[in-house]
Amino acid sequence: MRLIYQFIKQEESHFAVRLLCNTLKVSTSSYYEYRAGITFQLSITEQEMTNSVQDVFWGNRRRYASRRVQKALQEQGIEVGRHQIRRLMKRQNWQAIQPRSFVPRTTDSRHGLQACPNLLLELGQPVRPDQAWVSDITYLPLSGGGWLYLASWLDLFSRRVVGWCVDVTMEESLIIRAFDQAASLRRPQSGLIAHSD
Repeated sequence: MRLIYQFIKQEESHFAVRLLCNTLKVSTSSYYEYRAGITFQLSITEQEMTNSVQDVFWGNRRRYASRRVQKALQEQGIEVGRHQIRRLMKRQNWQAIQPRSFVPRTTDSRHGLQACPNLLLELGQPVRPDQAWVSDITYLPLSGGGWLYLASWLDLFSRRVVGWCVDVTMEESLIIRAFDQAASLRRPQSGLIAHSD
């Protein structure tokens, strides 16, 4: 800030002080206080508040903007306005970063293979257990980043999960292992419709 004030002082014989201050986005009164020898110091309270905001901001890996910082401080019993937090963060040039959201794809529809006929359409509503099972794969986000994949088989009659498997990769073996688990536990009769995309 001192360099900006020195530049204004150097150029004030060529330009109006108000124009220089507006262009450089500094307060005219602050500049005149600087010229009068009054230096700007953060008050103890404001310095403590800056430290509190800093702890929350950096403690959450720069993911918290002013609203979340305010909520975290309120949970610690510190009452502060969001605009004050925003001002303190701007003064320190702290800007929250937003990670790119990523949702893994669990179905590849570009395989070029012909789909099997949907036997569930002919079946209608199942009337007994182990008549029709359906399967899908979903992802489970991990707290440290990354994903696990969950494959499960559901009995359409009972709406009960009859087999499942979790793995770090999403390969054919994932759904097959889940099916093998279901088959060994339930021992379905012949005629079972197993439907999966």
